Amino acid sequence: MQELTLHRLGENGYTQIYKSQIPELANLNIALLSRCVLMGETDWLKAMRTFRNAISND
Repeated sequence: MQELTLHRLGENGYTQIYKSQIPELANLNIALLSRCVLMGETDWLKAMRTFRNAISND
C-alpha cells in the first residue's frame, strides 16, 4: 500500500511533517486524504463522496 506523506525543505534538506504548515490546510486529515486518493484509483466517485462526507462532519 502506498502512503501520502508531507515533507518540508529546510536548511539541512527535507524532513517529514505530519500536518500542513499552510494555515488554511493545517487541519487537513492527511490519512483521510491518502486513503481517498488510493480509493480514487479504482472508484473516484466513492473517493470523492467519502472525502466530502468526512470533511463535512468535522
